[in-house]
Amino acid sequence: QITTLQGENSQLKSQISTLQGEQSKLKSDLEQAKSTAAGQSGLKDENEKVKAKLEKAKAEITRQRGVLEKAKGQIDDLKAQLEEASKKRPWWKLFG
Repeated sequence: QITTLQGENSQLKSQISTLQGEQSKLKSDLEQAKSTAAGQSGLKDENEKVKAKLEKAKAEITRQRGVLEKAKGQIDDLKAQLEEASKKRPWWKLFG
């Protein structure tokens, strides 16, 4: 019986060692998953910042387009005024 119990004890020790190895691997996997999750959280925050900058840039582009359209309108108005003035006076008299 002692020999049988010693054999069972040896098997149990082997199983315990195997389970401890699995437990260690699971702990390592858990730490890696936590690290990955933290990295993804940081990337998500960075992504939100980039999206905010993009929206700000889009708003600025829209504003600049408005300024450009206004300037084009002013240029067209000046061209029309120049044409009207040219009809009334010869161009060489416009500058002197």
